[in-house]
This record gives sequence, C-alpha cells and structure tokens, in this order.
Amino acid sequence: MMILSRRCLSCGIARCLRFIIVLAVLTLLIPMMAQAGDDDEHSKEYDRLFDSFEATENLSAEESGIREGGGEDNGEPAKPSMHGFGGYLKFGVTSNIAHKAPGPEETDWRGLSGMKPEIHLEYNGQKDTVKWHIGGKASYDGAYKIKGREGYSDEVIEHYEFDHRFEKIYVSGMLTDNVGMTLGRQIVVWGKSDNIRVTDVINPLNVREYGYADMEDIRLPIAMVRFDLSSERLNLSAMVIPEIRFNDSFPFGSDYYPYNAPPPDEDVPADRLSNAEYAVAVNGYFTGWDLSVYYADIYNDAAHLERDPLTSKPFLKHARLTMLGSSVNAARGDWVFKCEGAYFSGLRYFNVPGHLFSRVDVLAGFDYSGISDTTVTFETANRHMLRFRNGLDASPDDAKKDLMESILRIHRSWLNDTLALTALTAWFGGKAENGSYVRLNGEYDLSDDLELSLGVICYQSGELPLFKRIGRNDRLYGQIKYSF
Repeated sequence: MMILSRRCLSCGIARCLRFIIVLAVLTLLIPMMAQAGDDDEHSKEYDRLFDSFEATENLSAEESGIREGGGEDNGEPAKPSMHGFGGYLKFGVTSNIAHKAPGPEETDWRGLSGMKPEIHLEYNGQKDTVKWHIGGKASYDGAYKIKGREGYSDEVIEHYEFDHRFEKIYVSGMLTDNVGMTLGRQIVVWGKSDNIRVTDVINPLNVREYGYADMEDIRLPIAMVRFDLSSERLNLSAMVIPEIRFNDSFPFGSDYYPYNAPPPDEDVPADRLSNAEYAVAVNGYFTGWDLSVYYADIYNDAAHLERDPLTSKPFLKHARLTMLGSSVNAARGDWVFKCEGAYFSGLRYFNVPGHLFSRVDVLAGFDYSGISDTTVTFETANRHMLRFRNGLDASPDDAKKDLMESILRIHRSWLNDTLALTALTAWFGGKAENGSYVRLNGEYDLSDDLELSLGVICYQSGELPLFKRIGRNDRLYGQIKYSF
C-alpha cells in the first residue's frame, strides 16, 4: 500500500511538472503571437469578424459563458447578466413511437416515456471586480409512476425518475489588470465545432438520451481553479481540475443501453490533487481569423475493460490520456470556416493488454449565413487509430481504425425571430453504416418569457455498439418553458 501511494504521488508530481513545462512553453507563444498581431489595427473587418462569430454561435450566454468572437469560456456570462435570482420552469412530455410489443419480462417502452416538470434556479452576484454564480436544478419524471415502476430496472428508476443537482458554482475576479482567476464548478469550451467533439475535452457530457439535445445543453460543469492571462488579442488559460467526473451515460435497463447484461464495476479515481487533470490553452484573435493551441493531461471519458489480476474479475477503468491539439476559425463574407486537430496518446484496450495506443482526430466544416434568417452548418471528422492491431475491432473493444462522424444542420427563423426551426442529421461512417439519427424541432416564443417547443428524433441502427439497438428509440417530444 505504501509503494502504491508513493507511486501515485510520484505520478501526480510528474504530471504537475509536465503541465508546468507545457504552460511555460505556451506562455512564450504569447509575445510571438502578439508581435504578429500588432501589425493589424482595430478595424471594421475585425469587428465584423466577431459579429459573425457571435451570429453563428449556438451557445447561450447563460449556459456556456463563451466570449463573443468565438473564444473560450471564461467562467462568466459572455453578455452582461442581471444580478440577483433568475431561472426557469418547464414541463416536458416525451413519447416513444417505434417500439414493438415487449417479450416476456421485457420493459414496455411504447408510448409515454417522459412527463417531467423541471425547475432551474440561479443567482448572480458582483462586488467590485469579484463575481459569483450559483445554479442548480431539480426534476421529477412522473411517467414511471403512471406506467408502473415495477416494469423498469432499478438503475433506470434511480437515474431518470428524480434528479437534483447543483450545476455551475463559481467565483471569479481579477488578480491584476490582466490576470483573472475563477474557482469552482464551471464549463470550459474548447474548439470551434458546436456539434462534434475533437478538442473540446474538458467537460463531460450528459448523454442519457443520445442526440436528444445540442452540445451546449449537455455539458456538465466540473470543479477547477483556472487562471486567465489576457492581452489585447491573446489569452492564456491554465486549469487544475481535482474533480474527476465522467460522462453521465444511460444505465442498465434503459432502451439506449446496448447490452443484455449490466456493466462491470467501474474504477473511478478519487477527487484529489494527486489525480488532478491539467489543461492549458492559448487563444489568439486576429483580423479575419483566430487560432487556438491546447494541451490536456486528462482521464479518458470512455472506459476500457480490464481484468483484476487477483480475482480475474473484469472491471471498467479510465486510462490517463495526453492531448495536444489546435483549432482555427476564418471568416470570409457569409462563410465561417473551421478546422480542428488533436493527437491523443495513452489509449488502452482489453484485447491488447499492456499496450498504449495513439489516435489522430481531424475535423473540418463551415457555417454559411448567406440566406436570409438561415444558417447552414456542415462538419465532418475522422478519428484515425495509429498502428492499429488485429483484435482491436473485436468485442468488447469494438475499435475502428478510422471512424468518420458528420453532421448537417439547418436553422431558420421567422416572424421576427419568434419562430425557429432546426433540422439536424448526424451519421457515422461514410454511408451511415455505423449508425445515424435525424432530429427536427421547432421553437415558438408565445411571449418574451414563455416558449413552446416541439420535435421528433429518429434513429438508424448501425455497427457501433451504441447504435446496434437504437433504431427502435424514435421519439416525439414537446415542452413549455417559462423563464424569469
């Protein structure tokens, strides 16, 4: 036990030293990048660039805190927010429309699958240069009581019926004129894509209902301390993340769960400094384009299967990964082009024990807003496994040497922005052979505070484990939301 503790401590110290070295190297980039940017004066083109990024940015100030101009979350709202209490009340209903009659001892997923009131409360405060935010929500899904709890697994009832949690809780302030600090649970958004994750690796996701909501609505905040060093066109952000939190996925017994047996026990690292994740980003904003460079020492959200050497019992473990990536945006008239790339090392798999693997992810896409009140977004990414070995594609790893993911999203508004319709299709593989889904939804503002939304999502099964049974999960949904 003493040897193990010393080993964990030495690993923590090594990660911290590596983080400091990377931070120092990236800090040196600031004066070099600043010198390149000093030749460009503030201009109307620069302002139009930021306006363009704001117009194509889907993340709300309340939910994401992304700075105007396509930059990263700085731990506080991107737009000025009212101090004091705020929040919303909403009521949603969901119906499954594609399930067939269940067999013996199977769950009947037909018809009503959700009837959920939800309340979200938040408080924003400020004194001088110090700001703070406290937010939380609670919901109760009455569908399980209406249909009978005995028809569902204990895990489904536990995860879906009643939910309450604190969300973003942080305090931020300026230590000097250009150095800020944010402490607490927060959301940090990396990269330029709003739909596909390549460099956006900091926050886990709530994926209990896959594809049901946009990325901006499913990021989960995590506790960290973050420092931001800013100049006129540049920002360096460094984070130490002692809270270890992974994706909130669908439990055993859910109609999204792809297997017949419950998952093995999961080894979740404790929340402590020796296990802390580290991340640093340098962001540059220039005339007509912006550039970001990222480094992260984190745990893999996707667990791999291992076997206990003493008991031979399988369990789920999260490998420690290193990511080095970059992203760039460029605005040209009605077009905003985006590109991301990331190199991941430290990947582990059950079928090839004792070996570490690396992967290169590349994304390209664009936003087009040349049609009145309409934005068209296309993004495609490929995840390429380096030195792919035989056996990785077999169960339980089910890895692929190349995995393509693409989305097409069309958003249009009418009636002075009171009515908005969105169509999104996402597919895996060149011909959707690994799975796909289509989502159509509309939102109508009944008043400034009251919003009605309706939608449908349809799935196509595919070769990926997640998509093998998902084709029967088509849903109709609607909700009414009152904001205050």
